[in-house]
Amino acid sequence: MAAFLWSSAGLSVCLLIAGDVSSAIGVVMRIGSLIGLFVVVWLIIGAVAAGQRGYFTAPPAQCSQFATIALNIVAGPLNYTGLDPQGGCEIPQPS
Repeated sequence: MAAFLWSSAGLSVCLLIAGDVSSAIGVVMRIGSLIGLFVVVWLIIGAVAAGQRGYFTAPPAQCSQFATIALNIVAGPLNYTGLDPQGGCEIPQPS
């Protein structure tokens, strides 16, 4: 029996050949858990890379510093490939 199952997070579609639907749902839930674990590890690696660059020594004083820290965390392991994301912001001035 082939079944297309959409995960509850809506992130993955999985084609499964299973004897029953409950085991197919269990496989999809495990895939979702693995994706979640991957994202958490990715962000931890990014936070470590930002720490190694000294971004956590003082609180960000400007918007661009906060954006740079956030971009480095989101970039994760790509920081170790030579990527050095720099953020910038422009806050609109009141008229």
